[in-house]
Amino acid sequence: MKSFIKTFFALALSAAMLCGCMASEKENENSAQENKPAQTGDRLRTGLYTSASYEGSAGVQGEADGLVKLQATFVAVTVDEEGRIEGLMIDQVQSETGFDAAGMLTGQAQTGLTGKRDLGAAYGMASVSSIGREWNEQIQSFEQYCIGKTVQELKEISFNEQGKPTDPDLASSVTLSCAYFVNYIEAAVNGAQPLGAEKGDSVALAVTGSQTSRPAEAGEEGSVSFSLEMAAVTTAADGTITSCIVDGLETEANFAADGSLISDPEARPQTKNQLAEAYGMKAQSSIGKEWYEQAEAFAQYVCGKTADQVEQIVLDQEGRASEPDLRSSVTIRIADFTALTARAARIHHPEQSGETEQNG
Repeated sequence: MKSFIKTFFALALSAAMLCGCMASEKENENSAQENKPAQTGDRLRTGLYTSASYEGSAGVQGEADGLVKLQATFVAVTVDEEGRIEGLMIDQVQSETGFDAAGMLTGQAQTGLTGKRDLGAAYGMASVSSIGREWNEQIQSFEQYCIGKTVQELKEISFNEQGKPTDPDLASSVTLSCAYFVNYIEAAVNGAQPLGAEKGDSVALAVTGSQTSRPAEAGEEGSVSFSLEMAAVTTAADGTITSCIVDGLETEANFAADGSLISDPEARPQTKNQLAEAYGMKAQSSIGKEWYEQAEAFAQYVCGKTADQVEQIVLDQEGRASEPDLRSSVTIRIADFTALTARAARIHHPEQSGETEQNG
């Protein structure tokens, strides 16, 4: 009898230990499931591409004023491992500055630069559009048409000589010239990197800029200076930033007191990321990092944060990071980038506090 009891308790103890081990293994399995990295097929690459160009003409005495016109196009994209576009957002900034044959500025001085998406109805395309649609409405239709396609499939879209789509499904909602956007989308896709975005994440783009001008007088050249900053951000369903790219562009066009244009109107200004080491910050940097390296460090720092948390990053009076963890790798001014990143993160998540983004 005693032997039976001992055997019974031994079996019961073994069963309890077995159940405990099974439960522990199940917990470990569940924990691993929650913490495991994204499956390869779920990963997305994030890209941001900027193309800027000038148009310029000299002033002609008694006939026409000179002109400096900047157009910058921005493309933010996410693409899967098969090369299909998962998310796309496009914006543009245009600016014109006139000067006469005496090198004096003409017209209203422009200081701030706004993307066409933000301008909305104020851009004024709907009134002259054959389909009565504004620029921001048409570009969103074009973006939706591109999603799910590869770059090669985009190259097969039919456009007329003016670059307008001829495919009936697309032409019914898009009449603006957009053939050249395909090349910029291709550049964004080719430059896209796996930065943490996954399928289901939304991509958004925010841009800002400023312009300053001075006439040609007192023996000095006149100039029109442009400063642009842009951010591409992907967010998860809860508004958390999963990937980020920030970039900037600074350029200047010059003209003489006789109304002649000094700068090359065919010049193609490059962004700071595109310049990379050629930007030349590393030699003067207190932390020995180039501008693009610091921009990447900032972008990595904001991943995992919400728009609210990005806005709470502590800055000093110069707009530089005060937090030691961030300041150790980023000494450039980031005030505009924190605002841009938060604005982009809210485009698909207006329920978060702060301003509600329109036309996203």
